[in-house]
Amino acid sequence: MNNNSDKENPKRDAFSFFWSFKDAIMGLEDENEKLAIYEALTDYAFLGIEPTDLTPICKIIWKLVKPNIDSSIKRYDACVNNGKKGAEYGSLGGRPKKKKETPEETPKETPEETPKETPKKPLNKNKDKNKDKNKDKNKDLKENLCIDIDERKNFLSTTVSEDFLKFNNWLKENCPFVLKVATQMTEKQYNQILGQYSKKDLCEVLQNLNNWKDFPKKRTSVYISVIDELKKKGGNNGTARGFKNAV
Repeated sequence: MNNNSDKENPKRDAFSFFWSFKDAIMGLEDENEKLAIYEALTDYAFLGIEPTDLTPICKIIWKLVKPNIDSSIKRYDACVNNGKKGAEYGSLGGRPKKKKETPEETPKETPEETPKETPKKPLNKNKDKNKDKNKDKNKDLKENLCIDIDERKNFLSTTVSEDFLKFNNWLKENCPFVLKVATQMTEKQYNQILGQYSKKDLCEVLQNLNNWKDFPKKRTSVYISVIDELKKKGGNNGTARGFKNAV
């Protein structure tokens, strides 16, 4: 894991850790990998240190979790900055007061002048502007408050599925050379393949690619390579079967 002399002086002392994080990590069978991903999460959230030596399966979990940690860090830093501004105003006696505008004196009418019609009041355009300003203020306030409801919804929509975790565990055990390719298959790409081919076809293609020892050097994308091989093979169109049965 990352070693850094600043670990005793973290940049922040809190971040949002959801059950979904733990649920994804529990899918790992290797205890060392579990510890590695926990260390990666906390080092990044507290110290700003990005992991550099994660295993392929841990990298997949890290890429899914990182955007949510970034969002949590952004809100935390915003809260801290707002607190500093409040302290600064307090030391100066409070927020600066706005200057009052001096109202213009209404000219008095002379008796000799003919009374004029009372002018219509102009539309108060500032009223609508003030409403917009208040909306913006309320929006900024909600964004700066440390509320995790939106983040929870966002994370639930991007959390890796149990089926995809099983698929990656199968890759780790059966296709180590495939995991060395620079760009791994995403869950979205995985589901797109299963929309047209069975999992048995997918696994056979991956095992064939794994037997090609130069595969990690010659190819840069697992998804594109699998699609090319499936097209050559023809595949079995239709609903995919259970992953365990396919393997």
